[in-house]
Amino acid sequence: LGNVKAQEGWNQMPTNVFGDVAVLDVGCETTHEDMVGAFNLNWDCVTDNSNVEPKNEFEKHGTPCSGVIAARNNNGIGAKGVGNNQLRVQFLNIGYNAQSSGAFSTSDTICTRAINKALANISCLAISMSWGGGMRQTAFENALNIARTQGRGGKGIPIFASSGNNNFTEFTQYPAYYNAVMGIGASNTNNQKASFSNAGTKLFAVACGTALRTIDRTGIFGYTNSQTGNPTIDNYCNFSGTSASTPFFAGIVAMMLLKNPNLTENDVRIILKNTCRKLGGYNYVDGRCNEMGFGIIDMDSAIREAGAYSGTPTPPVDPLPPTTNLTGILNTPKNAVAGSNVVVGYSVLCSNPDFPQTNVNCEVYISRTQAIQTDSRLIDSYSFAVGGGTGNSYLSFNYTIPANISGDWFFVLKVDTT
Repeated sequence: LGNVKAQEGWNQMPTNVFGDVAVLDVGCETTHEDMVGAFNLNWDCVTDNSNVEPKNEFEKHGTPCSGVIAARNNNGIGAKGVGNNQLRVQFLNIGYNAQSSGAFSTSDTICTRAINKALANISCLAISMSWGGGMRQTAFENALNIARTQGRGGKGIPIFASSGNNNFTEFTQYPAYYNAVMGIGASNTNNQKASFSNAGTKLFAVACGTALRTIDRTGIFGYTNSQTGNPTIDNYCNFSGTSASTPFFAGIVAMMLLKNPNLTENDVRIILKNTCRKLGGYNYVDGRCNEMGFGIIDMDSAIREAGAYSGTPTPPVDPLPPTTNLTGILNTPKNAVAGSNVVVGYSVLCSNPDFPQTNVNCEVYISRTQAIQTDSRLIDSYSFAVGGGTGNSYLSFNYTIPANISGDWFFVLKVDTT
């Protein structure tokens, strides 16, 4: 906090203004002692309900990410969040099957649903995603484009994702690699690139990412992994990685937008490019280098410039937003017995009901995996009419589970968005 001049930034903030940062991650302990009143409109985008608590012992990552932003300040315990009690977290769970390595499963539909939840939250000022992978997801990318260009009443929501911790000289992981997203790296205590932080032409900037004091999942499943009986030790951790620097950066930007709500997403980018500190001894060309992007974020300067900024608001040049965003949802029993009769429901949600009416073809399969393969069985199909004033279309049908199957099978929905 001292490195980014947080106190100087806080001193400039107006009082009685509050906002949210949407954190897309896996599992969050919302009952943590240092997060009372720090959450708003949480949603599990995997199971489509409001319970975002960790589902297994490996879902520990979302808790410290949230604390970096919104741990309560001046309450005599724990850690301090960069939001200084003016920011809350909208925690959006996007993962399941978390592994000991930190890996987890997700899908295009799940991630798209999360962005739609952030868009629907009128208090959402920024989006933070401390994870990445190699697969480009079309619907998710479209949703990010919409958030960047149409969120916050048309001013756009700034979106951030971690560049990764592999010390690559040129990272390519998503979602940080999407045009709508600002990829964030980590700096160390010497104001240089952290040894693990990925660099590259898509790196936007960096923030402190070594040993950030934040909250931890309580009990033996946290990163601290101790049960000393002292909550000061057990319930907190020193969090490192681009996973730490990304919510730190997003929280500072959210404070900029509390200072000046009229800023567009593009205005935010301009201010950050001009105020990030060009440190580390690297060769900055036109204010940027591959190791640090536009430099280390400075909260004092960023908030000061946000308050004084009077540039002509300009929409982002790229990417052009899609006209509408389609989301498919499948509702099935959690468990079913071979030979039994079940009700299967599926729907298509259209983000823009004024889109010209069009037909969207859908197919429902049962499959041995969560994907359609050669031996998957088509069990229903329908062409939904969306747009033309219709935002949502829903259909359900009765289905008898074949008596000759056993083990894990899945219902899979295919939505033809062409």
